[in-house]
Amino acid sequence: YRLKALGVTDTVMLDFVKVKDISPIDFLDKIREEYNPSLICCGYNYHFGKNAKGDTTFLSEYCKKHNIL
Repeated sequence: YRLKALGVTDTVMLDFVKVKDISPIDFLDKIREEYNPSLICCGYNYHFGKNAKGDTTFLSEYCKKHNIL
């Protein structure tokens, strides 16, 4: 209910086992191609992609490049 109250219409939970070995750029490209998000949010210490190589700086730069909030 809280997310809905904030205007969130869809959420996606990915299977970690299926995405854990994807590079950060491939992970974000996959998210963008499959879901076309207008917004991506995460915690301040979020890491993603194979070996946790992606971080909030990488995510922010990617989002700016692709007009994602």
